[in-house]
Order: sequence, then C-alpha cells, then structure tokens
Amino acid sequence: MKSKILSFFMTVALIITIMPQMVLGANGPCSEEYPPAYVGLFSESTSKYIFSNFSQDKVEKVNGVTYDKKTNTLTLNNVKMQAYNLVTNVMGDDFKVVVKGENQLRAILIWGDGYGGNLTVSGNGKLIINKNKKQKSAISMYAEGTKGLLTIEKSVNLEAYSQKGAPVIETVSASNGELAKAIAIKGKTSAKVNVKQVKEKYQIPVSVKAYRTEDRYQLAKFEKDHRYYGGNAKYDNMGEETGEYQMYEMLQDESIEEGNIVWVAKPIETQSSIKPENNGYTRVVENGQDAKFNEVIIMDTFRETYLSMYHSTADGKDYGVYTVTYINDENPAGIQKHTIYTVKDDSILGKVATPVEGKVQLLKLPDDFEQKIEGEYYSYNYSVGLEKLAITGDTQTAPTVKKIGTAKIKTAKNNKKKAVSVTWGKVNNAKKYQLQYSLNKKFANNKKYKTKTITTVKTKANIRKLKKKKTYYFRVRGVNGKNVGKWSAVKRVKVNK
Repeated sequence: MKSKILSFFMTVALIITIMPQMVLGANGPCSEEYPPAYVGLFSESTSKYIFSNFSQDKVEKVNGVTYDKKTNTLTLNNVKMQAYNLVTNVMGDDFKVVVKGENQLRAILIWGDGYGGNLTVSGNGKLIINKNKKQKSAISMYAEGTKGLLTIEKSVNLEAYSQKGAPVIETVSASNGELAKAIAIKGKTSAKVNVKQVKEKYQIPVSVKAYRTEDRYQLAKFEKDHRYYGGNAKYDNMGEETGEYQMYEMLQDESIEEGNIVWVAKPIETQSSIKPENNGYTRVVENGQDAKFNEVIIMDTFRETYLSMYHSTADGKDYGVYTVTYINDENPAGIQKHTIYTVKDDSILGKVATPVEGKVQLLKLPDDFEQKIEGEYYSYNYSVGLEKLAITGDTQTAPTVKKIGTAKIKTAKNNKKKAVSVTWGKVNNAKKYQLQYSLNKKFANNKKYKTKTITTVKTKANIRKLKKKKTYYFRVRGVNGKNVGKWSAVKRVKVNK
C-alpha cells in the first residue's frame, strides 16, 4: 500500500496484481488495518501523516492542517507546501477538503482501493495546485473500482496546472458511469471544461482468497494459564522493538501437510498491541534461550492472497495462479512471473494454496491453462484536457436567516388513558415544530428513557401509548428548514390514567 506513495518518487516498484472487487460505497475512513486509511503530505524526501489507522504510521501536526474524523474533513488554512503531494487512501465516499485563506500544494492524489475514494473540495479560500508542474496532473483520482467522484463546490477559488499534453484532472478505473457526476465543477471556470469519458469493458475472472502455505513466520513463545501463545514484536520507525506484541492463539493444523502438524496463529483482536508481561504472559525459555514457534502460518487479512483460477485441460483440474509484475530500469514495461497453486478447503484457514512443485515464478503459463471467467464489468476513465484551469468561487453571502423565536408550552395534561395532550403557542419565523418527550428530564438517548421527537406543523399534539405511573418530560421548539429555535421550558406530567 505504501508503494502508492513511493512510486511517484521511485523508479523501481513491485506491483502485485489483485482481482477487481465490486464496491457498494462506504463513508468515513476504512477501519481495517489493511488496506490502511491515511491522509498524508509527501515530498521526495519526507512523509507527514496527518491521519492514519496503520499502527506503525506516526501521525504528526502540521501548521494549518487539521483533520476531523467525525466529519471526515481535512482543513487547509494558509498552507504553503508546493513541494508536497496531498495523498489519501481508502478515506471513503464522504471525504472532504475545506480550504481557507491562500493554499498551495504540488498535487492531490486520491486512492479508493476497493473501499471508497471520493473527494469534495469546499470552503471560501484559494487553492493552487501543481503551479511548478512537477506532477503530470494536478488532481488524480485513482478510484480502483470505487466511484472516484470529484466535486469542487461553488465557493472555492482554485488554480490547477498540468504538464504539457497531460490532463489537469484525471480519474482512473472508476465504477461510476455517469459523466455529469465524475468531475463536477460548480464555480465559474477560466475555460470551457470538457470532461472526456473512456469506457472499457473487462471480464471478471474467477478468483479465490486463500492462505499461501509457503508464507511462514516465526513468533516468540509465551505461556499463560498453562497454554502457549505466539507473539509478534512491534517496531518503531527506527526499526527498534517497542516491547509491544501482537498476540496469537496457536492452533495445530494436520490437513495442510500430509503427516505433519503445522502451527496456525489466530490473532487475538483485543491484544493487537500489548506488553505481554503486563497482561499475564510469561516468555518461554528453553535451553537458556527464548523459545520460538517456527514455520507458522498467520491468520489475518494481510496474509490472505487473491488467486486467479485457471482450468487445466491436460488433467481436468483447477489451479490458482498468483502473478507478480516486476518493474525496474532494465524492464520498464515489467516482467510477469506466475506461481501455480493447488487450492483446497481447510478446517482452520478456510482455503489454503500450496505451490505446485516446479511451477514457481514461471515466465509463461502452461498452454493448456484456460482462465475461468464469471462475468464482465465496465471501468471508466475521465479527464479534463487543460494545462491550466482557474475556478472563481461565488463569494456572494448567503441570505440572512430570520431568528426563530423561543417556544412556550401552554398545556400538558394526562387527559386520556396512557396519553398526554400538549399545546403550545405559535413561534416567530417557525414553519414547523419539534416536540420531544422522555422519561429523563435531560432527554438522554439511552434506550430505557424512551426519548422520542415528533415533527408537526400544528401547535398541538397527543402522545399515546405511554407507561402508566411514570413521569414524562416535554419540550418544544420551532423549525425552519435546517434552522431551529431554542427549546421551551420543560413541562413534566405524571401518567396516572
């Protein structure tokens, strides 16, 4: 995943081919450790993570840059970082950048990675991107099977530049096929924006997710309550052990290798980063040295691999193929190497993939191999073919909203069986009213308090199906669109009838 960042500044990269996934959309940053969600500023020499859910990334403060996870919003306030790319990964479909004051960046790169990678730019500040033309494009949306929608709101002032012949804005491998939504610019532009769409049809190969049996690891051996556990040491950015470990339950699997027992490590989710000695674990020492679990298969999302499935017409069997593309200075177009696996069900791991002897890192698949296909899909690329794009934001102020008056409850009575009737006076500038009632005088939302809110255009309401011999609290306020007035004084009513 980090190669997405580094590949912009390195000439050598290792790209692992994975299968496309159908994406329904997601809001907020991905909560899984892999793929890691992050927001960062990256130059050729330094990395600054503003937010990351990857446990080994160090998040730091940068003047003028703030991130609010609750609203999934990054704010840039007078940030002058012309040498830095703003890079995000799997931050969801509701990720927003708000600009205030004067801001400059080298480029914006948004990665979706099968989870969600939209971007909305808002605020009334100014943002200048790629003015020195160090990047090919100013804004690149690498959707990776997600929608990859870019929206620039009406209030934003923006200048974006590209290298000669390159698009100023590009979207790659998006699932969204609606041209109008792909790159939506709502402000006034310096030139006519023609968004070009390229639609590509692909087949969906059959793939399986399996643990590769040759991926083995070594874990430290611990004991607790007369049972053995595995520990995987955590390291800091300097490569030094932190003293913390990911702890694993150790399982014995007899079906992976005939006649042998293989250790399988199952992560203990609540102990992903702990100090074992502080949690009841004792390190096992044998013959004066720390004991180890060797040749261990670790169970977690990161260890599982997607394999493309092929059918061999020679023996009539199905095989999994793992393909890696190696790119270097001698082979800029890349060299593909294939490893062939037998795939079988396993009682512990679900599915395991074992390499076929003599079929490792082949430059060419056998002639009798036919790829298995389960359907087809379309991928969309979008681009704005300008070398400079200036957007002038709408600086008109929003119309003044008339203040909504404070409501006042006139009556609140238990007149009928398990019912309370409430009346209140009209409120200045209110078009509707919200009546709230609860068993708690602070209107807490806990389930036991039964707090509810109803909206009405009337100035009265009859609340039924209340609990007898319970005291209820009532309050009301005026509403006009998104604007609300202050709550009235609280009235309490005991339901005796």
